[in-house]
Amino acid sequence: MSAPFDIEDLDDLENLESLQTIRLKIDIAKSNAEKVLFRAYTKDDDSYVGAAEVSVQAKPYGRVGAVAYEIVDAQRGRGYATELLRALLAYSYNDLGLVGIYGVAEEANLAAQYVLQRTGFVFNDTLVDGAMRFEAWNPRFQTSA
Repeated sequence: MSAPFDIEDLDDLENLESLQTIRLKIDIAKSNAEKVLFRAYTKDDDSYVGAAEVSVQAKPYGRVGAVAYEIVDAQRGRGYATELLRALLAYSYNDLGLVGIYGVAEEANLAAQYVLQRTGFVFNDTLVDGAMRFEAWNPRFQTSA
């Protein structure tokens, strides 16, 4: 899954806050009211892992986000994408108040599909420009039948 932003653009933003996960330190910056950017580094040696962004949109039923992420080649296959997306989801639900988030993965990119599913996204049976669309919904806004 490739990010629609330029990694170098992140350096121009002022960090607003930082999150800590088990293995990552994640800097969070808002470029504007509709976009939140995340930069991840390893805690042990401060190596750059990758970045993610949430683009926020207002819908009649609440605010939703579109997620994109990119992990550098040297850090792939270590579970960092899963850890980054879990932190991004928690921040998006708790701090941004989003009711849902969606992401897309190319049909051939099984690793991206796996990461999305592992972090709570569900395939919604829709192809968007040849890519598979996955959705995750904030548990606080879900209703049961």
